[in-house]
Amino acid sequence: MLVIAMLLLTRARRRPELVQYVSLPLAMAYLIRPTAIVPIVMISTYVLICHREWFARYVRWAMVIAIPWVAYNIAIYKSFFPPYYAREAFSQTTQFAVGLAGNLFSPSRGLFVFSPVLLFALSGFVLALRDPAQRPLHIAYGLIVAGHSIIVGAASMWWPAMRSDPAS
Repeated sequence: MLVIAMLLLTRARRRPELVQYVSLPLAMAYLIRPTAIVPIVMISTYVLICHREWFARYVRWAMVIAIPWVAYNIAIYKSFFPPYYAREAFSQTTQFAVGLAGNLFSPSRGLFVFSPVLLFALSGFVLALRDPAQRPLHIAYGLIVAGHSIIVGAASMWWPAMRSDPAS
């Protein structure tokens, strides 16, 4: 869903009216995974600032997904969100540095262990910032990566960090 949103944003360079439809895959991304709140906030801010004339339609298209989903949750769970979205992911026992390092470099699940080529993404991001016309969008993308990394690193449910017995 996020790739579809990015594709629409790329195509919106030539056809700005496509920006209004970006909220559809973003809304679906949130239904799939609540951490999609980060791209929703960043891209919505980008649309509000850089494509203000399309923002009202952008929000209305999101409602096409959001209203039935919320209505379903109220009917089934008596809440705006299903139980999965209400679980506590953060606590006072959260170890941000351990969680972030584990998700990025752990031998069993580390992003850079399984995809070391992504280490070069930083240089690509810096090069992308050189285009002044697209700089706001690329900054939004960078903030999405940073925000998502913070959420993932701060989640208290990072299992390897929760082991109480160091020998296990």
